[in-house]
Amino acid sequence: MRLAMDGQSVEVPDGATLLDAARALGLRIPTLCHRDGLPHYTSCMVCAVRDVASGRLLPACSYPAAEGMELEASSDEVRAARRRVLELLLGEHVGDCEAPCRRACPARLRIPELLRNAARADWSAAARLAAEDLVLPAVLGRICPAPCERSCRRADRDAPVAIRELHRRLGESSALGPARARAARSAARGGRVLVVGAGPAGLAAAVVLRRAGVEVRLLDRAPRPGGALRDPALADRLPTAVLDAEIEEVLAAGIPFEGGVDIREPGMLDEGLRDFDAVVLACGPLAPTAIESLGLRATGRGVAVTAPTHQTSRAGVFAAGAAVQPMRLAVRAVADGRLAAEGVLAWLELRAGTPWPARFDSRIGRLAPGEVEQWMPDASPAPRSWPANTAGADATLDQVARGEALRCLGCDCRKARSCRLRRLADEYGATQTRFAADSRPPVFLRRDHPRLVYEPGKCIKCGICVRLAARANGTMTFQRRGYESQVAPAFNDGLEAGLGEAADEAVRACPTAALAFRVWEPMSGAYR
Repeated sequence: MRLAMDGQSVEVPDGATLLDAARALGLRIPTLCHRDGLPHYTSCMVCAVRDVASGRLLPACSYPAAEGMELEASSDEVRAARRRVLELLLGEHVGDCEAPCRRACPARLRIPELLRNAARADWSAAARLAAEDLVLPAVLGRICPAPCERSCRRADRDAPVAIRELHRRLGESSALGPARARAARSAARGGRVLVVGAGPAGLAAAVVLRRAGVEVRLLDRAPRPGGALRDPALADRLPTAVLDAEIEEVLAAGIPFEGGVDIREPGMLDEGLRDFDAVVLACGPLAPTAIESLGLRATGRGVAVTAPTHQTSRAGVFAAGAAVQPMRLAVRAVADGRLAAEGVLAWLELRAGTPWPARFDSRIGRLAPGEVEQWMPDASPAPRSWPANTAGADATLDQVARGEALRCLGCDCRKARSCRLRRLADEYGATQTRFAADSRPPVFLRRDHPRLVYEPGKCIKCGICVRLAARANGTMTFQRRGYESQVAPAFNDGLEAGLGEAADEAVRACPTAALAFRVWEPMSGAYR
């Protein structure tokens, strides 16, 4: 039989579905409740296509193809319908894509992954993450106000994990050496960039560019790098020796530094653009007259830039840190420098995107009393190892840091990278609040399986695990009705009996993280 979809004609055999027809045309139609080889269930309707003749929305995964049909699979109306479906599912979704601690970190330090590496005593991997995301983990470990710890859910039980102290100790440990050395070995990929300003923003920009294989030259009007980090007000928390040592390690990756150069001198920016492919201004606050003298557009706060690339009004010139707007936090300046460097890399056509794309992020919100206990089986019950201010404390990583890392609840999503619901929310611009109920189901983690965790609040009732378990003589079934319906093993069987031999396949097929292995997916691939 022959039909048309999105203006393309296709011939399919008898018994084919509209999804089969779309695949034959190379059209991508999203699915959540469908799985090849299983009976149709048709619960989510995210695969909807529109029948032009009747105007009806049809489930492509199960609706049979018929002669002469004309269908829309990509129109605005179809996309809007899919977005509504996704928002209905997200309105009752109980789970965090990102851990609250990582959301709160201006530099987007991959805190849960760092803590998991530290809990395994994999100090090299933990130090690598600290160096990649924070650039100056030892320095920031002494002066950062630790917004991550204020957001840590462990505080609901006793005290937050000592994240700041942990990355400080990683930054001062010998484990950081190999992580820094990787940048020095980066293969040359082309491009020469001048970074003006050697404070936290400029150092971060220079490091990211150098790691990408770009030749970098770093200038500052001060004789020594460090910028605002050399403020005497920080001296009691940040000894000069500590600052000098970490900056020296950063520059040793192959970043030449020259002090005593002021970019505001006439012709300096023009000269930089002649000799380099791009310039990053991270030179601190600039007066409006100074900005205009450089041929740049100014705002009321600093140099005008375009988000997210940080490019100024002048081609090839980028700006970051206090040159763009006042920066009270060094960790925020580091984040700004990293983003500007990514803008430069896109300009040089060496890399596209940003270190942390704006992905959909489901949020549980404030926990109800006692809900934090749902995560405690994954965490050490020990109290916090370090007091609030321990900059001078002396302990090895193995003595204290591993114990502190083991206190992490692991409240981030175990499948943040592969969750299909999150991917489709990104693709269709779905929000979680449009159909949010006045109250949500409680946080609940079911652990009666040796390898798996089941979170009913993340389940979208797609029925895939039910169908897989039935094929393997399991007992997974739907229980209750309406809004309170849920998937669970029948007859009070445990999860191990409910899923039977289909357990591993059910985890891989689950379109969310409702069913997940106890071990978290690697996070790194989810963020670049």
